[in-house]
Amino acid sequence: MKTPTELTTRIKEARALLLSGDFARALPLYEKLTRLGPGLAVIWYEYGNVAAKLRKFAPADRAWQKAAELDPRDADLLAMIGHQYQAVRRSEAACAFFVRAAAADPRAINPRISFAVLSEKMNRLAAARAAVDECLALDPRDDQARYFAAVLDRRDGSLETAEQRLRDLIASGPKHPFVRYACRYELAQVLDRTERFDEACAGLLKPKKSCWN
Repeated sequence: MKTPTELTTRIKEARALLLSGDFARALPLYEKLTRLGPGLAVIWYEYGNVAAKLRKFAPADRAWQKAAELDPRDADLLAMIGHQYQAVRRSEAACAFFVRAAAADPRAINPRISFAVLSEKMNRLAAARAAVDECLALDPRDDQARYFAAVLDRRDGSLETAEQRLRDLIASGPKHPFVRYACRYELAQVLDRTERFDEACAGLLKPKKSCWN
């Protein structure tokens, strides 16, 4: 029987291979670790990640499901599993895990936004809108939720509302790095749709100019 110190050493070895991209050598180590520490959700999660990298999707699926079974209230873990399913284009499974993550943490924004983004990509705009509305109810000033509400407005054809949301968001100085830049490109799309081409181009140049000042 392995001692905690020995188990920790084995985990570090397997994780180093995972992080270096040596998935073929990492896989048998993680297989052993699931026997040595069968109750550790993180081992099953990482084992699933390695298996997925090697396109062994059946064991990856079993490993991720096992991780969720071991720690069903860990919202961060559930959301990470959702992202792994999204990476292997299992959108339905990804959505299910984002929903589980949101249920595990009723005040979590990220799994709800992740669900909304994926739902929008799947053209499930009503589901995406419901998730964004939940986020805004939790935090009306959340950058991601405000940005994605505007994206959905554009998708719905509510261009005036989308424009106002985006202008308000830009004026507030969003702190989220992606939102800070994406909101200008989204506003440019709205302006382009309303045939204000010069204004759209000018808006796109603003963040580039600021990099040189």
